[in-house]
Amino acid sequence: MLLAGPAILGLLVFWVLPFGYTVYKSFTTGMGWGTFAGTFNYAQLGRNHLFWLALKNTFLFLLCGLALIVPLALLLSLLLQNAGRWGKALALAFLFPMMLPVSTMVVVVNLFFSENGLLSQLVGPFNWMDSPFAFAILLLLYLWKNLGIAVLIFLAGLQTIPGELYESAEMDGAGKYARLRYITLPMLRPEILVVTMLSTLNAFKNFREAYVLGGDHPHNSIYMLQHFMNNNFENMNFARLSVAAVSLFLFLFLLYGLLLKSPLSKGEAALAGGNASVAAKTSKGALILLVILAALMLAPVIFTIANSFLSPQEVQRVFGPLIGMASETDTIGQLSRGLSLQGYYEVFFATPDYLVKFWVSLLLAVGAIVGQIVISCIGGFAFAFYSFPGKKVFYALLCLFMLLPVQVTLLPNYLLLDWLKLLNTYWALLLPLAFAPLGTFLLAQIFRSIPADILQAARLDGANTFQVMGKVLLPCAKGGLATLIVLTLIESWNMVEQPLIYLKDVNAYPLSVFLASRYTENVALQFVCCVLSLLPLVLCFLYYSRDLLPSSLFRREAP
Repeated sequence: MLLAGPAILGLLVFWVLPFGYTVYKSFTTGMGWGTFAGTFNYAQLGRNHLFWLALKNTFLFLLCGLALIVPLALLLSLLLQNAGRWGKALALAFLFPMMLPVSTMVVVVNLFFSENGLLSQLVGPFNWMDSPFAFAILLLLYLWKNLGIAVLIFLAGLQTIPGELYESAEMDGAGKYARLRYITLPMLRPEILVVTMLSTLNAFKNFREAYVLGGDHPHNSIYMLQHFMNNNFENMNFARLSVAAVSLFLFLFLLYGLLLKSPLSKGEAALAGGNASVAAKTSKGALILLVILAALMLAPVIFTIANSFLSPQEVQRVFGPLIGMASETDTIGQLSRGLSLQGYYEVFFATPDYLVKFWVSLLLAVGAIVGQIVISCIGGFAFAFYSFPGKKVFYALLCLFMLLPVQVTLLPNYLLLDWLKLLNTYWALLLPLAFAPLGTFLLAQIFRSIPADILQAARLDGANTFQVMGKVLLPCAKGGLATLIVLTLIESWNMVEQPLIYLKDVNAYPLSVFLASRYTENVALQFVCCVLSLLPLVLCFLYYSRDLLPSSLFRREAP
């Protein structure tokens, strides 16, 4: 109980009890504890046209996203698996967009899709983000950012399928499509389930892109439930916000329940050492397709880095017409006249605001990572190897609440942090991240896969509990630990909702919100700051790439 205590305490304080308060508030009116009103709030919400618009858009986006990301990720993983020595580099390119801060995408997307952007210059003035096309743009961003993690999960799943099954089927005359239908897909059911559930959660996180591109009140086609809840929070309509949060929870609970009861949850158990046979080399056409797609994945990054070496005057001359800030002599299609480090000089020496925001974001990220590692390691160890009162109940709550969007508990966490006198401090952002239930669940699952005999041998050699964790479990779980570090860094680096709600002082915003809110003030410095915000994520990603993408995921080419 002592080991599991911090994880359970964080789960109860920042997730379970806040959600319980949200349910209570959905049946009351007024401030504070309010007055019991029965189902009045639910009836009122049912007559709110903005709620139904947000509900329709949110779940239309979810359906379209799942219908595209699952088959695309499966196809790419099948191609990458047989790409030989190119496989890891190409997979890394697909996984890379997951690392990009939201603020980086704001600059690139606006340059292309604003009213005077590059696309408007080709077809005529048109504000693409204030039109029905905004839905398609947001959907493309969702696929671009989340496709890589789905590919990685499928690649890991393909490794568990014994090569003997394919060889036997081929000897019996089964073609490649028959092998895909009767072997690959049934054996990948657990991975398809995980990808579906994770992609569902990421679809709700896509609100960040919708917010920074469209603001509080975007075009109707991308007005999501998160917009509805955030706007009601700002209007202090807590009853309506609570009903919306409970409705979202019930929908997700039913969706996850159906998925767990579906045939996807009845997949074959993973087999160690599967799929070890030598595979046929990927065709040149498929390899060219993979290279083109990988280049498209990396194009925004290359574009941002290249333009960070232009002087502010050059950026104004080249991009001014695209953002409606051109002088009389600026015209579309001008090329840069040379490189400059002036932008980097201004960010590092002349304009300290940007650099301060960077260090604030970095300190928040480091604090969240350290908290997650400590709490998740000891909590995962307890859930994996010990029995204690309420273990099954708490573990079920971990599984449930790690899949909930942050908007469901925004209101009660706000009230809790206000009671703790932590609002408008960085502790309000740090503590919920450090106690997030995903890490404990992830490490508990990985620790369970480690043979108990190894732990018993360490005990016999005199190792105490913390020595067993530090010298036995963590070295065996390097991949899971690397995944947890990368995911926590991404989550903390891309915070949008929490700073907007928990920080009253605009000047206290971290880099993710700060850059997005000051997009048109100085585009040249925006490019530099986007590169600056990329550095921690890229360095962390590359450092752990060997654990995230082990060479065993990719087959050797046939001689």
